[in-house]
Amino acid sequence: MSSVSDRPLHCLSSAPRSQAGQRLLAMLEPQDDVLLLGKAVVLAGITHPDIQEWVASGAQLHALEEDLRAYGARELHPSIVSTDYAGWVRLSENHQTQVLWR
Repeated sequence: MSSVSDRPLHCLSSAPRSQAGQRLLAMLEPQDDVLLLGKAVVLAGITHPDIQEWVASGAQLHALEEDLRAYGARELHPSIVSTDYAGWVRLSENHQTQVLWR
């Protein structure tokens, strides 16, 4: 059985270059999980200009499949883990709390 992290699951729903996205990026640690939702899924694209900076944070980046489809994301960066709603629930179970950044 896996242990529950005392670090929150970070859920980013605004653009990566938004004020919230930049605040989140500045405080990320390697053991953090980030779930990209809504507008934030644009970051998942292999050609997004900011993806390398997010990958360099060491955080594990996840993107909600339904939002990837809605935003027309085709080719994902190899560091992005695509997840469905059941995967979001599994991620949630591994964290004591969730923080929504929007």
